[in-house]
Amino acid sequence: MKRFILLLLLVYVSILTTSCFPGYSDYRYNLINGYILVRSSKHEIVIVPEDGWQSDEQIISAKVVEVAWNDRYVIAKQYGLKLENDYNDYEIPDKSKVYYWILDTEQQKRYGPYNKKEFDNELRNYNLENLTLKNVEYYKNK
Repeated sequence: MKRFILLLLLVYVSILTTSCFPGYSDYRYNLINGYILVRSSKHEIVIVPEDGWQSDEQIISAKVVEVAWNDRYVIAKQYGLKLENDYNDYEIPDKSKVYYWILDTEQQKRYGPYNKKEFDNELRNYNLENLTLKNVEYYKNK
């Protein structure tokens, strides 16, 4: 009987910790001017103002896969999302849909989506060629 109660307690604690607390792999880190990168699940990685936003023009939505920034701009590579299957509304990355963004954190305005060639041209226009996109995991513990 004691083993059964202990087993029930362990199951209860497991359910509680996985449903009420952030996942082990979830994280967030500061970028610049109040912007943060937030990973709330495997495919939900976004760039948002820490104190909230009023429009989609102020954010870069999921799934952000690469990022870089300086004292004003954030640049990002994003995969579009698609439904995993017809039976649920879970979305997974669609690597055939690659978008690039430039986010002006002072104006809280994003520019894009760009394809790679357009993005490279815009980096030159904004004098951001010195920024190098890196996987979002790269900055996680810095």
